[in-house]
Amino acid sequence: MSDSPHYVDKAVRLFTFLAKAQLLRQAPVSDIDAYRRDGAVHWLGDLPDAHAVRWGVEPGQAWDQGPLLSVDRLIPSDPPRIPTSLDGWITGDALNPTQRPVLAEWRPAPDGPQRSEDHPEVAEAFDAWSAKWDAWAEVTLREQPVRDAYAELFKLYVQTTQKSEELELLLGVGLLAWAPEGHERMRRHLFTVPVIPKLEESNGRLDFFLDEGSVGMHVELDMLDPSLIPDQSLVGQLETRGHDFTGNPLDAADIEPLGRTVALQLHAEGRWDDAAALPTSHEYPTVAWAPALVLRPRNRTGLVQAFQDIAAQIDAAQEVPAGLLPLIDPDRLPPVTEVSTPGAILTFDDEVVAPLPLNDVQRRILERVDRHAQTLVQGPPGTGKTHTAAALLTHLLAQGQRVLVTAHTDRALREVRTKLPAQIKPLAVSVIGASRDDLADLRTAVDHISRRAGDNDEHASALRIQQLADQAAQLDKRRRALSRGLVDARSHEVAELSHGAYSGTFAAIAQRYQAEAGQHGWIADFVGFTPDSASPLSDDEALEWLALLRDRSLGEDAVESSRRRIPSATVLDADTFAAHVRAESEAEAKAAPLAEGPTHESRAALRALPVEQRMELRQRLAEHLTMAADLARLPLQWIDDALAAVRGGTGDIWRARASELATGIGRIDAVLEHLPAGVRVELPGDMDRMHAMATALERHLVNGGALKTRADGTVKIGAFTPGVVKECREVLEQARVDGLPPTKQADLRVLMAHRDASGLLDELDRAWPSAVDIPEEDTPRERVEWHRSQLSYLVRVVELGDRIRAEDEFLRRRGIVPRHGATAPPSSASPGRSTPSTPPTPWRPRAGP
Repeated sequence: MSDSPHYVDKAVRLFTFLAKAQLLRQAPVSDIDAYRRDGAVHWLGDLPDAHAVRWGVEPGQAWDQGPLLSVDRLIPSDPPRIPTSLDGWITGDALNPTQRPVLAEWRPAPDGPQRSEDHPEVAEAFDAWSAKWDAWAEVTLREQPVRDAYAELFKLYVQTTQKSEELELLLGVGLLAWAPEGHERMRRHLFTVPVIPKLEESNGRLDFFLDEGSVGMHVELDMLDPSLIPDQSLVGQLETRGHDFTGNPLDAADIEPLGRTVALQLHAEGRWDDAAALPTSHEYPTVAWAPALVLRPRNRTGLVQAFQDIAAQIDAAQEVPAGLLPLIDPDRLPPVTEVSTPGAILTFDDEVVAPLPLNDVQRRILERVDRHAQTLVQGPPGTGKTHTAAALLTHLLAQGQRVLVTAHTDRALREVRTKLPAQIKPLAVSVIGASRDDLADLRTAVDHISRRAGDNDEHASALRIQQLADQAAQLDKRRRALSRGLVDARSHEVAELSHGAYSGTFAAIAQRYQAEAGQHGWIADFVGFTPDSASPLSDDEALEWLALLRDRSLGEDAVESSRRRIPSATVLDADTFAAHVRAESEAEAKAAPLAEGPTHESRAALRALPVEQRMELRQRLAEHLTMAADLARLPLQWIDDALAAVRGGTGDIWRARASELATGIGRIDAVLEHLPAGVRVELPGDMDRMHAMATALERHLVNGGALKTRADGTVKIGAFTPGVVKECREVLEQARVDGLPPTKQADLRVLMAHRDASGLLDELDRAWPSAVDIPEEDTPRERVEWHRSQLSYLVRVVELGDRIRAEDEFLRRRGIVPRHGATAPPSSASPGRSTPSTPPTPWRPRAGP
């Protein structure tokens, strides 16, 4: 630090020059309309007086606890639908609420023009419809100003959020309107407060909040020429009072003391106006309340004020900080402060360990910063400057130093912050932007640092640092050991060795072995071996074996020697063979009487079948009998009739019934996909009528309509409720989904699916014979499961009929005439034979065990 008057004078003049240079770079705006070119101006006094537009303080709420302005999003409703009875009778645009449609005196018709006076019912229908149209037009015209205001404010919200770095949104109060002689007219707000817009995603409501991070109000006097301010102390007084302001800026009574003071001290005829509208400019100053939302380009008044404050502080202290001396004296070298702590860098011989990966250039930058007071790093985009800045910031913070990071844009600062290690981010106090999220990050960082500072124990911290250093040293030893292991492994890979006829590295030997596998790999199919195995044959033995393989004389008896030979152990002796012969003769003698059986018209054809086919026929018939008996034992009302029909060849009606049931169940399953399991549905009355009303309500909700509900879930229906909701009052009052009225699209779809499923199930019930008792079930799913279970048994009956039909066709093609009513199941006798003493068994299974 230097107290030389020469340096003090130069420093004061330097920062005074910088402040004035900033002022010259931007011309002061004298008229608020100039902000409309790049921004916007919205006077709160011009907003429509409606319930959907709220600004100021809500009853029972502090002025800074809620939004200063809220505008609801109003969705325009459709005009009432023109009934078909009025087709051609209405003239005018029914969609334009400013032009009321009228009833035409006549309309063209195929048999000649029709006059309205001849059709009194047309006038009655028109009166009924026009009453609804008048109510719709009244609501639409009443809400149109609100929708226009919402559109303008939504555009303001989009500009503010998309260009937050270029534009700022402010609430301006205390507008100065003055046209002094010889000066430009002035119309600017004296007091401003930052505003943050917010869009409520659930309903589209626009809210504008005062910035929680702002303190008091900012006083703006840059549009005033200094010659127009009689007492220059007024500037300081206003800034102090604006900073300490704790009132409500949207209350004219709270702004009046400040506004009246400015008006009276600027001119003898100065006046205060508590109106919300823009005042008229006169030769005397008028300060009006006139609250407005102003979107304008960000200015540099803060930077100007900072330069002026630095110049004033240096002039008052008569000392120049050491850090500013190089800016005043180019030959003065800034002092270098040696830092003994290693910071965030650990060095092990030639290896450097840091929280972020560093290349050689980045490591040299960090080392230079430790040894020099000033370091300049330049490079094209993508060379790692931001990464280097994050690593340097981590290193300096680990040394216990305080670091200030600045940039031209908020985006650059955010990029640096995102690259910081997770342990360092809470220690970085970020003043980026002016949004609520940015201020929340600032408060989080300050709270974290305060908490860490209060809990800091130097002795415990030093002990922890030493423990981590020791742990790092141990890890370095382990890393070195692993490095040596890698080097040894690599040395082993590149070492030369010999094995038999092979020599070279392991990789070279393996490659040669793989290349020769096609030539010598066949040996593995005959001999198991390892790398240390020896050949099972000597060279002489291998040559001898090869000679024998090539000897053609050894293959002359190859055919005879390859024929099948009976093993000597299986050859029977003479006595055993004679006993087998006698047994065969006795069997033939016993079978002779069975060659003839009872006469049958198809007996000859049946005996003509090969034995294999007769055996297969007998097995199939037994399976048919078993299947029929199993079905007959089922306790089903319709099973006997169905079995009788398929046995008698008249099962087509049951086959068609099965097809109809399968199709119906498939359609019901598709509907039940939209009916969640476990949902309780109550749909009394005419289900078709309820379905039509539910469809109309669902279409109303899809098109953007809404249903207002009470706390118990019932729908509120009033004078301004859409007509379709009133027409569907019955379904809203009587139908229930899980005990509540169907007020959502999903609930209405559940009602429609329930009705569709019930209708299809009624069709399935009618598909069964009238004598079948269908149980009463509680839910569509239980009803369809009953039909599904019955269908599974009916499919088995139809399958049995198909088998019987196929068997009939098989027998007829072979000249065998089946008799369904008296066909006995095949006996246990041999194929093609029957026992005369066994009577035929009728083929008609009965229910029961």
